[in-house]
Amino acid sequence: EGAPRRSYHLAPPLFARKDPISGRPLKMEFGPWFTPVLRGLARLRSLRGGLLDPFRWSNDRRLDRELLTQYEATITEVLATLDGERIDLAAAIAALPTTVRGYGVVREQAAHAMQSRREDLLKQWRTERR
Repeated sequence: EGAPRRSYHLAPPLFARKDPISGRPLKMEFGPWFTPVLRGLARLRSLRGGLLDPFRWSNDRRLDRELLTQYEATITEVLATLDGERIDLAAAIAALPTTVRGYGVVREQAAHAMQSRREDLLKQWRTERR
């Protein structure tokens, strides 16, 4: 009834309390007053990844850079020994980053699972090498 009220449920890394059981950050509710803040952050998107990025040293961004470096090395190795018989395995290795989603703890867990899968696939790739 009445006009709908917009709200945002976020767990900002600097302000969110932690759940004592799981250790995950608890989401906080922000009202309509938060819309201009989000618009301001969207305008600063061009700074992302640069020296002026305020989130450059956050755990998520560090993880992203580490995963990218690792992915580039993996793809270089796979492309150097690629043949037509193992194209499906190469595609599975190339698709690994699509499994890493989310932010914070969720992203870290997905990254660990992806790295485990990556090791298994690379072991298979190296043993099937002809």
